[in-house]
Amino acid sequence: MTEIIEILRATILLLVQAYMIVMLIKALMSWMPIDKENTLYRYVTTITEPLVAPIRRLLSRIPALSRIPFDISFIVAYFLVYIIYIILTSIWP
Repeated sequence: MTEIIEILRATILLLVQAYMIVMLIKALMSWMPIDKENTLYRYVTTITEPLVAPIRRLLSRIPALSRIPFDISFIVAYFLVYIIYIILTSIWP
């Protein structure tokens, strides 16, 4: 039973780390002039938008954030995933 739990733990942590890497790739791609129809861009956007879009909608309701000239929802989403990773690693040492 402990081997199954260890495999589950390793798999979950690996998936969270992979998601963080995909988010970093998306951030780097946003700084480059890449065609929005690019296959890699579409793939990365398809993976990251389900998390970023709700955060973007939530943050758009805060009037003070409307004065910021860039979208901080991606940064908030990345930090949320990172906090989840920290919590998981502290629960499962």
